[in-house]
Amino acid sequence: MTVIAMMPGRPDDGLVERAHRQAARLQQHGVFIPGVDGIEYPKSPSQSLKVPRAVFETIKQIADA
Repeated sequence: MTVIAMMPGRPDDGLVERAHRQAARLQQHGVFIPGVDGIEYPKSPSQSLKVPRAVFETIKQIADA
């Protein structure tokens, strides 16, 4: 499962701290969160995230709707 989270709002409205708390809660349940777990992802350009074209096109259609 992939979750993409976006937090509209001002930096000073507490959303960043709330996101950090949520990430910590998810980590306690064994969820890997790139960039938060202290493991940079992707580790190198050759290990970039690969998404099948059909999945990309479906996400693009949803985003454009």
